[in-house]
Amino acid sequence: MPVAGVFETAMTVGAINTSASTTMTHHFGPSAIWAKPQLQRAVGYDHVSDINPDISRFVDATGVNNVSFFALFASQCTSVTFRLRVKEAYARVLCTTVFFTP
Repeated sequence: MPVAGVFETAMTVGAINTSASTTMTHHFGPSAIWAKPQLQRAVGYDHVSDINPDISRFVDATGVNNVSFFALFASQCTSVTFRLRVKEAYARVLCTTVFFTP
């Protein structure tokens, strides 16, 4: 399938002496997509630092799907929610959704 387009946004979160998380959602019309969060920057503040980017939710023809995926390929998809969780760290993630022609 040829690529029809790409949509990218970035999100950042940091936490010192605690944990934190943030999410970002891409909304679009029914599409065949491939989505993936890509870690761009990571700074650990302690030996227990942890950084977890993932896809936490997507909506397709079957309905709402709560997941924990590192990447997603879906057809008839209408939204993808990216999540970034950190513990004792700072991170920046590029959230990418690639659209394919039918």
